[in-house]
Amino acid sequence: MTVSVQNPSEIVVIGVMIFIGMMHHLWRQRSASSTPIADQPSPNEPFLWPSGTTLEALNEVIVVLPWTILGPTEGVGSVIQPSNPNAKIGFDLCADGKTYQSILILLATGDRLTLSKTSTATFRTEDGALGREIYLKVVSDTK
Repeated sequence: MTVSVQNPSEIVVIGVMIFIGMMHHLWRQRSASSTPIADQPSPNEPFLWPSGTTLEALNEVIVVLPWTILGPTEGVGSVIQPSNPNAKIGFDLCADGKTYQSILILLATGDRLTLSKTSTATFRTEDGALGREIYLKVVSDTK
């Protein structure tokens, strides 16, 4: 392809347009590669939460963890580390009414949660919505 240039300022304009196009392309590639790519689970859909990974709530959610994440002598705070010290934490009883089956953590928008152990988890919305909105994002991980 041959371009005929009559005025030196046209060269500058063409050069700037090419530069802007290249920078836009590089920016899109950088943005895509710096963002962790993972499938967003739906509410009530189990997913693997690796130890040391911090998730941030983009919408209010209730994170549900199995009671078995806690060892016999471990406290909740040694495994479950919310960024908000006033995070609401509750427990679901088993059908027998004597033992627990899950731990519930209410995360407000912007709250973060880190687990010190790998676990399966689910989440649900307070209003029971099952839409495909994005509820959680990875903020940091150990990899």
